[in-house]
Amino acid sequence: MALPRSPHSIQMGEEVMNRLAQDVLELEDRIEERDRAAEQMTTDEFIDQMRNKNTSRKTNSDVNKLKTWLSDQNELREFHEIPPQELDLLLARFFMTAKKCDGGDYEPDTLKSIQGSINRHLTEKHCNINLIKDKEFKHSRDVLMSKRKLLRQNGKGNKPKKAEPLTKEEIDILYQKKLLGAGKIRVHNKNDKKSN
Repeated sequence: MALPRSPHSIQMGEEVMNRLAQDVLELEDRIEERDRAAEQMTTDEFIDQMRNKNTSRKTNSDVNKLKTWLSDQNELREFHEIPPQELDLLLARFFMTAKKCDGGDYEPDTLKSIQGSINRHLTEKHCNINLIKDKEFKHSRDVLMSKRKLLRQNGKGNKPKKAEPLTKEEIDILYQKKLLGAGKIRVHNKNDKKSN
């Protein structure tokens, strides 16, 4: 059996329906606006928007290292405008002499990563160049490989992969200082005074 409808409930129902219809129209307007914005965005802008921010930051940082080095060599052209054979020689010299800001050597993998960043930048500039695969860049790849080998021989990039186990003497010292054992647990607070 259907309940009788009061004029008040019918009016409330109409108000709800009108609000829902208005919400749907507003939503359609927002969708159309978004679609218009997407149509106006170029494909390159879309790619830039979706690119990982950390990768972009690393690429820009590494590209700036090369640009600074080129400027120090009185090479004022943009490196993506330099002919491949010249660029190969410049990159070879860059990889051979590249240093960190503090004058220290880069880690071997960092140099390889810089090469990848420069290659990524060239790809983004729509250059038909691949530093990692093209035969025109074999010399710079060989110099990079040799530099990485030299850095490893000098102790760079040889980080231990796991913690070394404690010796018996080191374990005994920890027991003597009561840092190991079944005794009372002592919590060290950085604000506690050191006692000798």
